[in-house]
Amino acid sequence: MQASAQEFLAPPRPMQPDIRSREHHKHSLAAVVLRTAGTLRLAARGYSMLPTLWPGDILTVEAQSSDRVQVGDVALFARAERFFIHRLVRKVAAALGDRLLWPGATR
Repeated sequence: MQASAQEFLAPPRPMQPDIRSREHHKHSLAAVVLRTAGTLRLAARGYSMLPTLWPGDILTVEAQSSDRVQVGDVALFARAERFFIHRLVRKVAAALGDRLLWPGATR
């Protein structure tokens, strides 16, 4: 089979980055680092924690068990392969461990 000159002259289609896959890999890597090293540094994004945290602030997160986290603490939560930084507003004892609630969490 012979290729035509037109096939070689056509501009290549630009590669579209797979944003979802990239975010998944970033989240997975950050979770592994936090579990294995016990600390993780990341930049804050969004405005929900203003004026306490501003977009771009560098945060150092330390892994803690739920029994050491108290209402009022600022904590990192993972949900649907995304991280959220919020102030803990409620802590509920449950059979399988404490349930931690932040603003907007399902009660």
